[in-house]
Amino acid sequence: MKIALLIPSLKLGGSERNIVLLGESLVNLGCTAELWLTGINDREIPTGLTVVPLSGRDQVSSRPLQILRRIRAIRNETARFGPEVIISFLESSSIPAAIAGLITRVPTIVSVRGSPKQFNWFYRAMAFSLYRTVFAVVAPSREAAAYLATRFRLTNTCSIPNICQPAETTYVADERKNEGPLIAIGRLVSGKRVEDVIAASDLIFPDRELLIVGDGPERSKLEQIASKSRNRVRFLGAQPQEMVTKLLVDACLLVSMSESECWPNVIAEALVLGTPVVARDCDFGPREMIADGRNGFLIRGNLTEENAARIRRAVRELPTYLSLCQAATRSRSEWAVDRVRSLWMSLIAGKTQ
Repeated sequence: MKIALLIPSLKLGGSERNIVLLGESLVNLGCTAELWLTGINDREIPTGLTVVPLSGRDQVSSRPLQILRRIRAIRNETARFGPEVIISFLESSSIPAAIAGLITRVPTIVSVRGSPKQFNWFYRAMAFSLYRTVFAVVAPSREAAAYLATRFRLTNTCSIPNICQPAETTYVADERKNEGPLIAIGRLVSGKRVEDVIAASDLIFPDRELLIVGDGPERSKLEQIASKSRNRVRFLGAQPQEMVTKLLVDACLLVSMSESECWPNVIAEALVLGTPVVARDCDFGPREMIADGRNGFLIRGNLTEENAARIRRAVRELPTYLSLCQAATRSRSEWAVDRVRSLWMSLIAGKTQ
């Protein structure tokens, strides 16, 4: 089976990493898969997949012209490659993919990777008019899939979680893990609310180290905020996945204060490695991934001293903390490569048989 995977770029992000994992798993199953890029790369994720930069991926100021160029490029590559199905991630690729699918009649699956509540007016209009014409609209979050169905009156939505590929070694929390640093991972942009992470770490453990992994336009502002923290805050910049895994294994808690998510990869990666998570209860993903008090902690709004004390006690009481770590790892089978790939293949088979 030939499958085309479509995404704007391969910059270092959760959606990009997940489409690479999906493509590689499909190839391992015996499929022929190509990864088509409609945008321009920043820092690429390495992959053994065949990567095809589309001829329409040059940047133009006019959005209609950009979409038209991408539609033409998708049509040209469809004629060359002959895919039996196209799977597109992210709206800037999925909108032209949906239109191209109407023209070529190749079954098209679009996957919404961010919070659909955050769609701008253009994406809302396109989702309402175009997403009903594709074979399926996939969201990693069950709540997000339900929201898409209700908000845009769709009958073709479903939920498939992201692949979370744990390291080959199964990590078991030792008696020193609860003494490790706090960690935050992600792009340093306003929506991630890293300043709230810094404030939360001060409340939870004012005498610990906070590691911030990632880069972005807010870094200099956040470094100024961090200079007033009671903790030692270290900005590590973007790191390769192997280093991210090691840092997560050594950390006592992952802290995420994003104001909007769909299915945050970093929370899944922390859990499968046995690191409990403190996360803001935002739409949509965290509450589907974290059972409050069992494998982590869900925070409504900003962290209070009362909640901070509850988290602090749980981490310092070693039996309680090790129980949190053990419960965190139970998500491994749900997000394993074989299971998620099977869900995708079942969806694809429904259209291609």
